[in-house]
Amino acid sequence: MLKRFLVLTIATIVAISSTAVVSYATNPLKSAKEKTASAKSQLAEAQQKEANIGANISALEKKINATKAEIKSLNKKIDKAEAKMDKLTEQFMELENQLSLQESDLNARLKEMYLTSDTSVFNVLLNSENIVDFISNMDMIQRIHEQDVKTVEELTAKQEQVEKKKQEITETHDMLVTHYEAQKQKSNELVSDQQELVSAKAAAGQDTAAAQRDYEAAKANQAAVEREVNRPAPTSVPSSGGSDSSKPSRKTPALGNGIVADAKALLGIPYKWGGTSPSTGFDCSGFTQYVYARNGIFIPRTSSAQASGGKRVSIGDLEPGDIVWRPGHVGIYVGGGSVIHSPQTGDVVSYTAASGFRFGVRY
Repeated sequence: MLKRFLVLTIATIVAISSTAVVSYATNPLKSAKEKTASAKSQLAEAQQKEANIGANISALEKKINATKAEIKSLNKKIDKAEAKMDKLTEQFMELENQLSLQESDLNARLKEMYLTSDTSVFNVLLNSENIVDFISNMDMIQRIHEQDVKTVEELTAKQEQVEKKKQEITETHDMLVTHYEAQKQKSNELVSDQQELVSAKAAAGQDTAAAQRDYEAAKANQAAVEREVNRPAPTSVPSSGGSDSSKPSRKTPALGNGIVADAKALLGIPYKWGGTSPSTGFDCSGFTQYVYARNGIFIPRTSSAQASGGKRVSIGDLEPGDIVWRPGHVGIYVGGGSVIHSPQTGDVVSYTAASGFRFGVRY
């Protein structure tokens, strides 16, 4: 009964270990795919941002063109208003000159009629044949005077009309100039905004290019991880006594040196819980399993299984390439009392002293 229980327990442990191996093996690929998807999403966002800025630049270009057309139209209207103002000014001055001449002529004739002896009322009376003739002469003088006054009034009225029209044109001109200046200011602001957007688009283009590079790198990394995950796990040649997973192999010094060289080549790789690949990082047992697999030796996935899967040797009898163990942790002995291991989260594959481990394991 006890034997059956032990068999079931061992079978359960093996099943759990196998599941863990599969989980660890697929995690790097899942992580790589997530990174690729994230990089693709960031690239799409960068491209959309660049496209939006480009659309804004096009919209501003239309507004700038419309504003320039309005400025051109206003400029023509201002020129016409100024031409009318010049014409009305000339007309006003001409009327003013006529009015001045008319007033001068009127004053001269009045002076001649009323202030000289020839045109005095007494002379008019003496030169009249009778009272009817006198009245007729006086009436003529009066009519002449009234005609002159009427002429002056008409000229003054025309002058006032011209002045009023000139004032209206001046107000229109000033309004056009104000609108013109406002449109010029608006155009300048639009051009300034457009220049800022052009600079922003250039920066967005650089972000898009960087996102494109990141996406391509993520795809390349994913492809590498897929190749790594899908690569058949190397196995050692079984001995005549059965599987070598529980017996030491004939590890030669050359093989040990190869294991050490591969371990050193991974110095600096970040620690990653469950990690089994240099592209994603290693945990301690993932590191040792990867290095051994690179040299054609299959060992179990977990540190405890690795500790019990080979021949135990004391720390004093370690050879380069041996695995060293302490509770929950393994590394690779590289000689000279040093071990290379993947220590913990936040750290990288690095050297440590062999004295910190309890024993070695030789495969």
